[in-house]
Amino acid sequence: MTFTDYLGMVKDAALTTFKGMGITFKVFWKVQSKGDITIQYPETRDHLPLGSRGLLFNDVDDCISCKQCAVVCPVDCIYIEADKKEASSTAEFTKGGVKKTLDLKRFEIDVSLCCYCGLCSSVCPTECLYHTKEYEYSVLDRDKHIMNYMDYKR
Repeated sequence: MTFTDYLGMVKDAALTTFKGMGITFKVFWKVQSKGDITIQYPETRDHLPLGSRGLLFNDVDDCISCKQCAVVCPVDCIYIEADKKEASSTAEFTKGGVKKTLDLKRFEIDVSLCCYCGLCSSVCPTECLYHTKEYEYSVLDRDKHIMNYMDYKR
């Protein structure tokens, strides 16, 4: 490598640095002219955009235990166990009129694994699994990230 090659590399490094810093200062001055952009959380909360996805909720009274949500989940964070109902048992129906042929024993979601993609709620035939607007779920113990929806059963 010659000295002129070295000077050319130094010149390119200086030009790209100044170009990048110019963009940074432009953005910085735009933000400064708008005033305060920090909100005083938790007293003031930012509005969530339409279509944002928060924590999942499952209305287990409407769940038919089809396991489509668990199958489509890309990270396998949904755990479902169900037994076949006995023929002698009384027929149960969802709010939408769909007959329940399985008895749901376990419905859990590990929210520490969930990527909030929305695939599970989009394939649910009874629309009992959906995203809420709740996004605050911090706990100190990782085991508490497993949401047992059978506890919410009426």
